[in-house]
Amino acid sequence: MPLTAYNHVPIPSFMYGTAWKKEATTQLVQSAVAAGFTAIDTANQLIHYQEALVGDALQALAKNGITRDRLFLQTKFTPANGQDHRTPYDASADLTTQVRQSFDSSLAHLHTEYVDSYVLHGPYQRQGLGDADWEVWTAMEGLYASGKAKMIGISNVAAQQLTQLCAQAKQKPMVVQNRCFAALGWDKEVREICRTHDIIYQGFSLLTPSPNGQGLVSHRSSFGLPCTSGCSR
Repeated sequence: MPLTAYNHVPIPSFMYGTAWKKEATTQLVQSAVAAGFTAIDTANQLIHYQEALVGDALQALAKNGITRDRLFLQTKFTPANGQDHRTPYDASADLTTQVRQSFDSSLAHLHTEYVDSYVLHGPYQRQGLGDADWEVWTAMEGLYASGKAKMIGISNVAAQQLTQLCAQAKQKPMVVQNRCFAALGWDKEVREICRTHDIIYQGFSLLTPSPNGQGLVSHRSSFGLPCTSGCSR
């Protein structure tokens, strides 16, 4: 059953995460869609993702009648401190330019004119939000306003940072994607902030904090299992 963000954009409850799939990405994405997934999560970050191979899978699916409009695509802008030397942008450019270059690269990789969700892979600092975070978020707000990103969000965010973003941003996030598992209390504080602000929470690593727990679930509120509805990684 899909959820609906506060801006009225629907989002599937479960997403297929493509991190660490490497050269198997294309086949695994096709298999995931054949198994019933209608949402794919990726990132423009070659250390962990092969976004272009996700695009190859989408082209193959389209040839078999599963067109772009039937799938929900979520990708991410990853800051330079989360990249290796293969950045999808000019790392010496200003951050606004980096966001634009990374986004344009993602559209090319995915063979699409828009993404359903565009996510900041993580703040530039562990505590609070600095000038870099605000410049990137403003650039992402611009992509949302243009209609090329149907929703925007943030990942790997602490409760205080999310509170600050919701209070001060022109456009608060529609989605938050965080690691969610028992050892960290199921990310309760962040989930409660999401509930207060009507933000869709996406939990990953629900069963284990290791890379082997690769489900991504999205939900609006917690009930039963701590994180239910929308996943990827």
